[in-house]
Amino acid sequence: AYTIPYGIDFDIFHPQRDRTPPQPEKSTGNELVIGALFNSMPRKRFFDLTAVVKTLIKRGLPVVPLFFGAENPPDLPFEFSYLQQPSREALAQMMSKCHIWLTMSDQEGLHIPPMEAMACGVVPVATDIGGMRDYCLHNYTGVRVPVAAIQQTADAIQALYEKPHKWQALSEASLA
Repeated sequence: AYTIPYGIDFDIFHPQRDRTPPQPEKSTGNELVIGALFNSMPRKRFFDLTAVVKTLIKRGLPVVPLFFGAENPPDLPFEFSYLQQPSREALAQMMSKCHIWLTMSDQEGLHIPPMEAMACGVVPVATDIGGMRDYCLHNYTGVRVPVAAIQQTADAIQALYEKPHKWQALSEASLA
Protein backbone atom coordinates (compact mmCIF):
# COMPACT_ATOMS: atom_id res chain seq x y z
CA ALA A 1 0.00 0.00 0.00
CA TYR A 2 1.10 3.53 -0.74
CA THR A 3 0.07 6.77 0.87
CA ILE A 4 -0.49 9.55 -1.62
CA PRO A 5 -0.63 12.84 0.30
CA TYR A 6 -2.95 15.61 -0.77
CA GLY A 7 -0.95 18.10 -2.78
CA ILE A 8 -0.93 21.78 -1.98
CA ASP A 9 -0.21 23.93 -5.02
CA PHE A 10 2.72 25.95 -3.73
CA ASP A 11 2.67 28.08 -6.88
CA ILE A 12 -0.63 29.48 -5.57
CA PHE A 13 -0.49 28.90 -1.79
CA HIS A 14 2.56 30.69 -0.45
CA PRO A 15 3.15 33.83 1.64
CA GLN A 16 2.10 36.83 -0.42
CA ARG A 17 3.02 39.43 2.19
CA ASP A 18 5.56 40.00 4.89
CA ARG A 19 4.78 37.47 7.63
CA THR A 20 4.83 40.02 10.43
CA PRO A 21 3.24 38.97 13.70
CA PRO A 22 0.56 41.18 15.18
CA GLN A 23 2.12 43.97 17.24
CA PRO A 24 -0.01 44.46 20.38
CA GLU A 25 2.18 47.27 21.69
CA LYS A 26 1.70 49.42 18.57
CA SER A 27 -1.28 51.53 17.60
CA THR A 28 -1.02 50.63 13.90
CA GLY A 29 -0.30 47.14 12.62
CA ASN A 30 -1.73 45.63 15.77
CA GLU A 31 -4.73 43.93 14.14
CA LEU A 32 -5.16 40.20 14.70
CA VAL A 33 -6.43 38.79 11.41
CA ILE A 34 -8.32 35.52 11.84
CA GLY A 35 -9.32 33.48 8.82
CA ALA A 36 -11.81 30.65 8.64
CA LEU A 37 -14.10 28.61 6.44
CA PHE A 38 -17.81 29.29 6.79
CA ASN A 39 -19.91 26.16 6.41
CA SER A 40 -23.34 25.79 7.98
CA MET A 41 -23.04 22.01 8.54
CA PRO A 42 -23.37 21.45 12.32
CA ARG A 43 -20.17 19.35 12.52
CA LYS A 44 -18.14 22.33 11.31
CA ARG A 45 -19.22 24.16 14.51
CA PHE A 46 -19.12 27.64 13.00
CA PHE A 47 -21.21 28.72 16.01
CA ASP A 48 -18.21 27.86 18.22
CA LEU A 49 -15.91 29.77 15.91
CA THR A 50 -18.06 32.88 16.11
CA ALA A 51 -18.22 32.50 19.91
CA VAL A 52 -14.41 32.54 20.00
CA VAL A 53 -14.27 35.68 17.82
CA LYS A 54 -16.92 37.41 19.99
CA THR A 55 -14.93 36.48 23.12
CA LEU A 56 -11.75 38.01 21.68
CA ILE A 57 -13.61 41.18 20.67
CA LYS A 58 -15.11 41.46 24.18
CA ARG A 59 -11.58 41.17 25.59
CA GLY A 60 -10.61 44.20 23.52
CA LEU A 61 -8.41 42.48 20.95
CA PRO A 62 -8.42 44.21 17.54
CA VAL A 63 -9.77 41.18 15.66
CA VAL A 64 -10.28 41.32 11.89
CA PRO A 65 -12.26 38.26 10.75
CA LEU A 66 -11.88 37.05 7.15
CA PHE A 67 -14.16 34.18 6.09
CA PHE A 68 -14.77 32.29 2.87
CA GLY A 69 -17.25 29.67 1.78
CA ALA A 70 -19.60 28.36 -0.86
CA GLU A 71 -22.78 29.56 0.86
CA ASN A 72 -24.21 33.05 1.19
CA PRO A 73 -22.45 35.03 3.93
CA PRO A 74 -23.59 34.33 7.49
CA ASP A 75 -25.47 36.88 9.57
CA LEU A 76 -23.11 37.71 12.43
CA PRO A 77 -23.12 40.25 15.29
CA PHE A 78 -19.70 41.65 14.31
CA GLU A 79 -18.06 43.03 11.17
CA PHE A 80 -16.21 40.63 8.90
CA SER A 81 -15.13 40.21 5.29
CA TYR A 82 -16.44 37.31 3.24
CA LEU A 83 -15.35 35.73 -0.03
CA GLN A 84 -18.02 33.57 -1.62
CA GLN A 85 -16.67 30.79 -3.84
CA PRO A 86 -13.31 32.48 -4.33
CA SER A 87 -10.80 31.38 -6.93
CA ARG A 88 -7.80 29.55 -5.50
CA GLU A 89 -5.71 32.65 -6.15
CA ALA A 90 -8.16 34.90 -4.28
CA LEU A 91 -8.27 32.40 -1.42
CA ALA A 92 -4.47 32.36 -1.21
CA GLN A 93 -4.43 36.17 -1.14
CA MET A 94 -6.98 36.15 1.69
CA MET A 95 -5.07 33.51 3.63
CA SER A 96 -1.83 35.45 3.27
CA LYS A 97 -3.45 38.36 5.16
CA CYS A 98 -4.22 36.14 8.17
CA HIS A 99 -2.26 35.54 11.34
CA ILE A 100 -4.48 32.71 12.60
CA TRP A 101 -6.50 30.09 10.73
CA LEU A 102 -9.28 28.94 13.04
CA THR A 103 -11.19 25.70 12.65
CA MET A 104 -13.53 24.33 15.31
CA SER A 105 -14.96 21.20 13.61
CA ASP A 106 -15.87 18.17 15.68
CA GLN A 107 -15.26 15.76 12.79
CA GLU A 108 -12.88 15.95 9.83
CA GLY A 109 -10.73 13.64 7.80
CA LEU A 110 -7.94 15.62 6.22
CA HIS A 111 -9.16 19.21 6.44
CA ILE A 112 -7.58 21.06 3.53
CA PRO A 113 -8.07 24.82 4.24
CA PRO A 114 -5.80 24.83 7.32
CA MET A 115 -3.05 23.15 5.28
CA GLU A 116 -3.40 25.73 2.51
CA ALA A 117 -3.27 28.50 5.12
CA MET A 118 -0.13 26.98 6.61
CA ALA A 119 1.49 27.11 3.16
CA CYS A 120 0.84 30.87 3.35
CA GLY A 121 2.63 31.10 6.72
CA VAL A 122 -0.57 31.23 8.80
CA VAL A 123 -0.69 29.59 12.24
CA PRO A 124 -3.55 27.11 12.58
CA VAL A 125 -5.61 26.91 15.75
CA ALA A 126 -7.58 23.72 15.27
CA THR A 127 -9.61 21.21 17.20
CA ASP A 128 -7.78 18.06 18.24
CA ILE A 129 -9.47 15.72 15.76
CA GLY A 130 -8.87 13.64 12.64
CA GLY A 131 -6.17 14.48 10.15
CA MET A 132 -5.46 17.83 11.76
CA ARG A 133 -3.37 15.89 14.28
CA ASP A 134 -1.05 14.95 11.42
CA TYR A 135 -0.10 18.50 10.47
CA CYS A 136 -1.19 20.83 13.29
CA LEU A 137 1.45 19.69 15.75
CA HIS A 138 0.57 21.22 19.10
CA ASN A 139 2.86 24.14 19.97
CA TYR A 140 5.13 23.33 17.02
CA THR A 141 3.23 24.09 13.78
CA GLY A 142 0.04 25.32 15.42
CA VAL A 143 -2.18 24.96 18.45
CA ARG A 144 -4.73 22.20 19.01
CA VAL A 145 -7.70 22.71 21.28
CA PRO A 146 -10.53 20.45 22.46
CA VAL A 147 -13.83 20.52 20.58
CA ALA A 148 -16.24 23.16 21.94
CA ALA A 149 -13.57 24.75 24.17
CA ILE A 150 -14.46 28.39 23.53
CA GLN A 151 -12.52 29.99 26.39
CA GLN A 152 -9.46 27.75 25.93
CA THR A 153 -9.39 28.55 22.22
CA ALA A 154 -9.73 32.29 22.89
CA ASP A 155 -6.94 32.02 25.48
CA ALA A 156 -4.67 30.25 22.97
CA ILE A 157 -5.27 32.89 20.31
CA GLN A 158 -4.79 35.72 22.80
CA ALA A 159 -1.49 34.18 23.92
CA LEU A 160 -0.28 34.11 20.30
CA TYR A 161 -1.32 37.75 19.94
CA GLU A 162 0.48 38.79 23.13
CA LYS A 163 3.63 36.79 22.34
CA PRO A 164 4.64 37.71 18.79
CA HIS A 165 7.85 35.65 19.09
CA LYS A 166 5.77 32.51 19.69
CA TRP A 167 3.52 33.34 16.73
CA GLN A 168 6.63 33.85 14.57
CA ALA A 169 8.13 30.49 15.59
CA LEU A 170 4.87 28.64 14.88
CA SER A 171 4.47 30.48 11.56
CA GLU A 172 7.96 29.49 10.45
CA ALA A 173 7.40 25.84 11.47
CA SER A 174 3.97 25.89 9.82
CA LEU A 175 5.43 27.19 6.59
CA ALA A 176 8.29 24.67 6.67
